[in-house]
Amino acid sequence: MDPGRKGGVYRLARYPVTDRPELVLWFLWSRNIEDIPEGVWSHETALDIHELSDVMPSKMHMTVPLDFRRRKEPPKLLHLYRGALENSDIEERQGYKVTTPLRTIIDCVAEGTVADTFIAQAVQQALGRVLLLERELESLKQTRSEIYQKIKRVLK
Repeated sequence: MDPGRKGGVYRLARYPVTDRPELVLWFLWSRNIEDIPEGVWSHETALDIHELSDVMPSKMHMTVPLDFRRRKEPPKLLHLYRGALENSDIEERQGYKVTTPLRTIIDCVAEGTVADTFIAQAVQQALGRVLLLERELESLKQTRSEIYQKIKRVLK
């Protein structure tokens, strides 16, 4: 990356427009020194992208690598989580990446910032639309028992 260049994000006129251009813009903002975007939409923003629950996030939630660095503070509209995501936890969309429905629900439960009613709604909608399988939830019993127990509690 040329240190003297002026930063900017441009849209090419003859390329398809995404339905959520702000997601693409801030995904590109998360580029590292090699110009590779590192952010993945997660938590409440991922619930919104997947259309799971009626949650209305007040900020945009993005997970970035532990070693993510920016010269300036992130914009106030972004809430950054630092962590490592497996490739199996990520879906690629047109111009950005988002956590899978299962990972999104796990993150929201673990963070504890989403009301139980929205968690229950998200799980029920994900199961109903086959974005999440019952066996995937059951697998949490072995790998993330505290998450599994909370999900089962909020579904009752």
